[in-house]
Amino acid sequence: MKQIVINQGNIEVKKVPAPSLEKGKILVKVMNSCISSGTELSNIKFSGIPLWKRAINDPKKAIQFAASTIQNGIADTKNTIQNALNSDMPIGYSNAGIVIGVGEGISNIKIGDRVACAGAQCAFHAEIVSVPKNLFIKIPDDVSFNDASTVALGAIALQGLRRIEPTLGEFIVVVGLGILGQLTLQLLKANGCIVAGIDPDNKRLEIALSNGMDFAVKQDFVSTLQKLTDGQGVDGVIITAATQSESVIKNSF
Repeated sequence: MKQIVINQGNIEVKKVPAPSLEKGKILVKVMNSCISSGTELSNIKFSGIPLWKRAINDPKKAIQFAASTIQNGIADTKNTIQNALNSDMPIGYSNAGIVIGVGEGISNIKIGDRVACAGAQCAFHAEIVSVPKNLFIKIPDDVSFNDASTVALGAIALQGLRRIEPTLGEFIVVVGLGILGQLTLQLLKANGCIVAGIDPDNKRLEIALSNGMDFAVKQDFVSTLQKLTDGQGVDGVIITAATQSESVIKNSF
């Protein structure tokens, strides 16, 4: 079967053996696979970073390298790390397809059912995937494979809401209006919240407003939100943005 992998910053489509049927898992013929651009571009970029630069960026890795060198010798340690760096890494974590095999211990699904699958360890960009019983769900008849393939993104957005436990009428801010932010604000609106969004991209702000967001905050974030809440401040902040800046956390507090 064909599968997409990354290796040292490069994307490849490779022919690999199809997974076999295992206990507690199902086999799924993938019909649609969702590309999560932010996460996957980050993985591709990281895979191309030289070993010495990774050690500088992550001192814990350097310490582990030193400890392994003392125990196993520098040659063995270097070979182990190099083999790991040269290995193909499968990508993808959200897809949908048709069940073609049901392993022992699974009774809530049958061959031919349509399912949505999630998980960075199984829901790959591949023709066939093996998925454990806690990482798939049957697709309702009125939901397409295309929509169902975003299941992991929806689950991530929903988990953000569960963590802050918003209640009816609370004022919540979503920082970052990419796909996760867009899903988050719609879930908040369905939960009866007042929602303000922050993003440097005006197009994303426009999309969010068309999806029910109450306020688009473009500058002077803290003072603007103080005014919008009559000086009371907001009830919660959900960050769905990728940034190296500390200002996001600082402004959120």
